[in-house]
Amino acid sequence: MLELPFGGFVIDTPGIRAFGIVELKKEEIYHFFPEIFEFSKSCKYYNCLHINEPECAVKDAVEDGSIPWWRYKSYLNIVLDENDKHRVKDVSS
Repeated sequence: MLELPFGGFVIDTPGIRAFGIVELKKEEIYHFFPEIFEFSKSCKYYNCLHINEPECAVKDAVEDGSIPWWRYKSYLNIVLDENDKHRVKDVSS
């Protein structure tokens, strides 16, 4: 494990190709993205997944640059399966 000077760590895991999420509901994943969690408190709907819902404070924060696109994209990669990913508008363009 290597500590990065700007915060965080890099871990080399020889032989491990992927990590999975076990026993975690799709509706709970945003809790593990602090910036998404913070903006989610202002969403119109309490059960917002921050994908296609109207009046979503998280999507607004991504569009205005308050949440980096790459963080939101990481969130989407976890929440959405391959069949859903093409339906999300790329706000980075």
